[in-house]
Amino acid sequence: MDQEHEGHEKPHSPKWVRWVRKASAHRTFPFYACGIVVADFFFPVLPSTALVASASLIAPRKWISIALGCAFGSAIGAFVIATIFYEYGWLVIEWLFGDLKSAPQWQTIEWAIQSYGIFALLLISALPMPLRVPTLITALAGLPAIAIALTILIGRIIGYGLLANIASKSPQRLLKIPFLRKSRVIRSLLGETK
Repeated sequence: MDQEHEGHEKPHSPKWVRWVRKASAHRTFPFYACGIVVADFFFPVLPSTALVASASLIAPRKWISIALGCAFGSAIGAFVIATIFYEYGWLVIEWLFGDLKSAPQWQTIEWAIQSYGIFALLLISALPMPLRVPTLITALAGLPAIAIALTILIGRIIGYGLLANIASKSPQRLLKIPFLRKSRVIRSLLGETK
């Protein structure tokens, strides 16, 4: 075990945190992270933002590769979903994901993408939110799957890069970010009990 992992194992840590601690010691970890983020597009189990933050806390020297691996995972997931939509239509998307058009954020994201196009998708991609709905709205607008994927890649590199950098360099600042302040995983990684 290298120095950045010594003494960090806590028996009360969730199982996936223990897995991240162990896996982050391997140089192939960014590929695992990429795969997890791709899977998150289809089976939303672990928010990719939490993966970036926790992995960067655990392996601070690998924050760049973690951010890039997760950003590529987002781009690949978006490309696959947009391609499925273009090849098989909306019925397959509804079969896979249910009625996404009734999602509360659908109208707001649809307005932003119709008003500002790919720049709205770029901004949305930099934010810590799931990208399934924005990807489908952009695909409905007719943008090619590769353009959607590249835009999401750029946005996620910016967003994940910033988050991973903060987590690796000054972890206590993570608790000042509203959506991470409530995360008991982040708090347990930082040694807080609340």
